[in-house]
Amino acid sequence: MDKELQEYYEELNTLISFMPIYKSLQSKFDYGNHISEMPYQLSARTLAGRLARVLNAYEDKAEVLTCLSSCYFPVYGEAGKKVLHQYLEDKGILISDEDLARTIIEYQIDECHIQITKELDNELKDVFAKVPAKNISLEAEIARFVQDIIKKVKMIERFSQMNEDKFIYHINLEIIEATKQNERLTSSPRLEKLYQNTIIKDIPLPQEIKAQMIQNIDHLNENNPITSVCKYTALKQIKKRC
Repeated sequence: MDKELQEYYEELNTLISFMPIYKSLQSKFDYGNHISEMPYQLSARTLAGRLARVLNAYEDKAEVLTCLSSCYFPVYGEAGKKVLHQYLEDKGILISDEDLARTIIEYQIDECHIQITKELDNELKDVFAKVPAKNISLEAEIARFVQDIIKKVKMIERFSQMNEDKFIYHINLEIIEATKQNERLTSSPRLEKLYQNTIIKDIPLPQEIKAQMIQNIDHLNENNPITSVCKYTALKQIKKRC
């Protein structure tokens, strides 16, 4: 990676912490849960950086892509994403989840007066793609891998009988050690076994909460529904935790 691009990711890695959409993670949580998304994503950022060092990838870039991918977490998380798509569909707009994620993130980057390079746009496409490209960068691969780990940790903590103190910390250590030994991204066997044995329940949002979310998006009074959704996703979650 050339020096100019390295400096770009280094600066962006610092600026992300001040972006409203990233800071809003502190007040957001999955529906039916009470744990803020921010601690999970701080752990993800740390894990991405450490894995990048182990694999000789560019640390700042791996952390940036991991942080930006975390920002696509609206009010009520995965359940909230369904409401965003419902809102847009009601407005006659059909957009893939991958494209909506990238649109929201790039809108927020632009709002912070940060340059969006073509290289970053391409990396975000790979990070959010359902199926990664064959030539995906190692840093984008790390971001995807780490977010998958975070998803599994959250599901285990939420739906299994496991009650280990500092579970995510220990899992991260296991992943780092396994990656060192194999010289490639390697999950924790213990994590994978726990995840396979966890019965995950779908907890849908009540209709009144969906209606309130849609009303809140509409209250942003944007002529473009996509812009309304982009702005809404960066807002803090102020409703009582469920």
